[in-house]
Amino acid sequence: MPVMPQLSTEDRQALLSYFVNRYTLEQVETLLFVVNINRNTFGANETLPSLCTDVLQYCIGNGGLGCLLREALRDKPEPSVQAIFARYPSCEPGVKVEVTIRDASLKDLGPALKAFLEAHGVKANEVSLVGAAAGSLKLLLSMPAHTADRVLSYPVSVLAGGVYHVESVRAFRTLSMAEQLQWQQAARTTPCANITQAANGAVSVEIEGVATGVGRGIGTGRFIPAVVSSGMTLGKWLLIFVVVVAGGIGVGVVIAPALTLHNECGRPLPLPGSVPLVGNQIDEGDSNFKILPGDYTVGAALINDRENIVITGPVVGTVSIPLGSGETFTVMQDGNPVQVGPRTPTTISVGANSRVEVTLCGR
Repeated sequence: MPVMPQLSTEDRQALLSYFVNRYTLEQVETLLFVVNINRNTFGANETLPSLCTDVLQYCIGNGGLGCLLREALRDKPEPSVQAIFARYPSCEPGVKVEVTIRDASLKDLGPALKAFLEAHGVKANEVSLVGAAAGSLKLLLSMPAHTADRVLSYPVSVLAGGVYHVESVRAFRTLSMAEQLQWQQAARTTPCANITQAANGAVSVEIEGVATGVGRGIGTGRFIPAVVSSGMTLGKWLLIFVVVVAGGIGVGVVIAPALTLHNECGRPLPLPGSVPLVGNQIDEGDSNFKILPGDYTVGAALINDRENIVITGPVVGTVSIPLGSGETFTVMQDGNPVQVGPRTPTTISVGANSRVEVTLCGR
């Protein structure tokens, strides 16, 4: 493991000020999910300053500060924090893997997780429990990329001599937008798991608190994605999930990156086909959407002798927006202009709390 540089008192204060001034409490919780840190590692009722202090101390102590800052700076760039981050070794958060286990429920969380790890030869020091939910029993685990590749390629279907059975093992990045955002919500109520390993290789899993009732909603019922058009504060289009469970119907609003299209062309802009969450045209005025974090490309292209703005990214795929003669577009990320070349696409790394604005036909 590389030697971590010492943080001065001034650097610690600068980092604390950055998180307290640039982030909300809910955004910090989202960031913890992105870097695979269980929210319940920290107090449930903490204020923003106290949570930020505890998160920084935790990451400094376990060598995870580089991962935390890498993801934070993708969301909210800050030169002084970038300078601190530059002194740390490169870091990548672990790969998230979803495991569904039949013949188990949340009360089996500890023994089922132990059985899965032992069957797949996953070491205690390379795995963490990010989320847990019912239906039958769903686990969201974080592990190094090489371990995740092995687990995904060669899943063991029978655990603990037939007590449990693995129904599916899926990479988190392959889940639908609805499933990923549901996991983000469930992770906030998942208890911490203390995973240790004896000298003989036996794995021990201790679950803090009571596991039953954790992450209710994922897989326990039927999820109905809905797009609501109204005057709600999150914008004209708001992605929500109506969850049909035994106890009734609940609606959960999730936090995700925001894309705003400002259509100032004076007319609706038809799209070549129906686009997920967008439809078959971009209406005049402002259209607001929730999108997935990840890398998006934005560029200009000549299609059928007509200028187009082309946006490519998760869920939306490739969207081509035709413009008229002489019409232009501009792109902003978190209030900062993004330079887009005339024919070379520009990649935008969109973090969990990013805001991207595209103005069409702006003056």
